[in-house]
Amino acid sequence: VESSDDAIHSVRLDGTIVTWNRGAEALFGYSSQEIIGKSAAILAPPGRGDEVRQFLGTIRQGCAFSPFDTVLQGKDGRCIDISLAISPIRNPAGEVVGAAGIARDIGQRLLAERKLRESEERFRGVFEHAQGGMCVGGLDGRLIQANAAFCRMVGYSERELFDTTWTDLTHPDDRAPALQKREHLMKYPGGCADAEMRCIHRNGNVVWTRVRVTL
Repeated sequence: VESSDDAIHSVRLDGTIVTWNRGAEALFGYSSQEIIGKSAAILAPPGRGDEVRQFLGTIRQGCAFSPFDTVLQGKDGRCIDISLAISPIRNPAGEVVGAAGIARDIGQRLLAERKLRESEERFRGVFEHAQGGMCVGGLDGRLIQANAAFCRMVGYSERELFDTTWTDLTHPDDRAPALQKREHLMKYPGGCADAEMRCIHRNGNVVWTRVRVTL
């Protein structure tokens, strides 16, 4: 317990903290000397003290809480995003006499997830509103995403394109060169393939395009 980076502490059924490891000191800022004997409600953000009593009520029934994401408050008043697991502590007779909590800081994980969402939203905005045709396809040639400009270029809706492959859209005379470009790209995945090629519009017309493909 003392060697764990996780914050591990135990409380009596009335919420009094009785043990507090080094991981808890590092995460919440309280030394064991200053927090042992105090109520675990000290860790609850303002207005959420009742949650501690609710947790302890469930623990009294012998039930455990699998890890869940929540927020606790450090000594400096900072709200800390954590993953928290709570388990009942039993005496030799099997009676529940307290609870053990294991908290893990997930702030970096949540930050990374938020940045990923923001990045995806920016990409989606660029993708959907780009003036040039953009699309995403699988290695089997099937299209799985296309923007409005590409749909206008070939005359299909995005939903219709999901049942279409690059081969279907490529002029027969350009299919062999396109396949060679694809094979070259697979050998050198860090690069890109540029080519002028003819697409077949839904109405049968030929659409000349300049295509850049990357993996």
